[in-house]
Amino acid sequence: MDIKSSVELLEALRSVTECLPNVFVASKLEHIVYSGFSRLQSDINCMKDLLRHHVQWRYVINMPGQEFPLRTNLEMVRILQKYNGANDIEGITGNRMLPGRYMFKHEYITDEQTGQLRMVQTKKKHQPPPYNLSVVKGSAYGTFSRKFIQFVIDSPIAKDLLQWAKEINSPDEYFWATLHHSTEVAVPGGYTGKPDLKPWLTVYASWDGRDPCATIHKNELFANKFYITHHPAALHCLDELLFNLTFTRSTRNLTYYDSLPFALKVN
Repeated sequence: MDIKSSVELLEALRSVTECLPNVFVASKLEHIVYSGFSRLQSDINCMKDLLRHHVQWRYVINMPGQEFPLRTNLEMVRILQKYNGANDIEGITGNRMLPGRYMFKHEYITDEQTGQLRMVQTKKKHQPPPYNLSVVKGSAYGTFSRKFIQFVIDSPIAKDLLQWAKEINSPDEYFWATLHHSTEVAVPGGYTGKPDLKPWLTVYASWDGRDPCATIHKNELFANKFYITHHPAALHCLDELLFNLTFTRSTRNLTYYDSLPFALKVN
């Protein structure tokens, strides 16, 4: 939740969590600004809470509100077992990296029309990442192993990179990917091959509503950019499919995940 939310909403959601033992509100909330550092910090706050949670989980899957699962819980557990400690984090290099986001410093300003904070690019050059790390772009959403999360929270390397990320635009699209694909630093569950040549299977993004029905045949765990107001038939069909698979404890096409390159190159 965003600290900007009303007191009534915060109290209502905290009341809901009292009825659900597997749901909690983060112990530290952030004033979230789109594409700002608070977006990344809010996820890390939740991950710190998860490390203290009594359930000894093995993976965190980070996702936005408009994602919908393409796999049942049982299928996800079987797939993550095949990952065997590897993370699944998107990696983008080359022309699609949007270098202006991290080569120049960014700062918050107050929008005169809306009164809300927003990020703007300054003319000040930003220093390169610490430890000679190579910048890799990716997604805010991924599948993170427990050891990787522990590294992010405890490692001086990760802490210094997080400090560097405070002045860039959309730091959550660079922080996770840069750490995960590092060839300079040994990162738990990391991938040392070429980032663009490996699959990214946490999320399939249905950009502009393209081909929503084809998601049934995708190997990704979740589909993003689904809205009930735009794709009701696709969502209801997926919901029915997952219900039937869960009820029968059936699994689909799990052999695909046996020889994934990112699962074979684990630091």
